[in-house]
Amino acid sequence: MRTVRITLLILLNLGGVVLSNVGFKWSAMHRDWRGFLAGQIVGNLAGFVAVLALTFLIRETSLRSAYAISAGIGFLLVEVLAAGVIFHEPLGLGQWLGTLLVFTGVLMITLWH
Repeated sequence: MRTVRITLLILLNLGGVVLSNVGFKWSAMHRDWRGFLAGQIVGNLAGFVAVLALTFLIRETSLRSAYAISAGIGFLLVEVLAAGVIFHEPLGLGQWLGTLLVFTGVLMITLWH
């Protein structure tokens, strides 16, 4: 049961991280105040959910592991999924190599105690 709870908290946190960044990008793209405000609301609410999930995740696991997953994997998902797939921002060789290094770092932090 603990593993399921940790998995759900990780997914909730990462989903919130990605959605918050998508909301802020969407907000920045809008010139009208309604689109800007809607993006801010989505971004801030999703960010709040991500922080709550991280807080509960820290109860279940170490701060080191929880933060590595949240910041590291969250960064990767924003880089690849949000920027690359949703907003079609180009990812060059440097970004892909950096992504690989971040992923490797997260694995080292979370798996090597």
